[in-house]
Amino acid sequence: MAQPLQLVKAATGPEVRTRALAFLDTLARQNQSLQLRQDEQYDAMADVVFAYWQAKLGHPHSRFDPKRRRYIVARLRETKGDLGLLLYATDGAKRDDFLAGRDLRSTRRYDGISTIYRDLEQVERLAEMCPGYRKDTQHPLITKYSNGNGHAAQ
Repeated sequence: MAQPLQLVKAATGPEVRTRALAFLDTLARQNQSLQLRQDEQYDAMADVVFAYWQAKLGHPHSRFDPKRRRYIVARLRETKGDLGLLLYATDGAKRDDFLAGRDLRSTRRYDGISTIYRDLEQVERLAEMCPGYRKDTQHPLITKYSNGNGHAAQ
């Protein structure tokens, strides 16, 4: 199957070619704005994950710096915005004795953003430690503050 740009270049007549190129340009701009909106959405979700992590794991004075944001947004991109998975991972980190510093081998707490959201495998492992977690299920926090369709209640 030919690519749209190849089809445009093969089109006969400069008028058709000009209209088609303009159409493709419009599509590209819409796609970029769609991508921008998705990035903005991931940034907003990252704010929620960070606030939840602060409250749940007792880090009220931690700052949401660019490095921490990158870890969270990267996991959101990998999961196509599965906010519930990241919230469950936070809950799982609290249940993990070693990360929480309750294990005898643990000399301190290892519940930082870079540890919990290090990679998708770690996030999934921690989420699975929660009894209420099932893949593609909403976290209770999302259910509590949404209007039933995953969007915030007004």
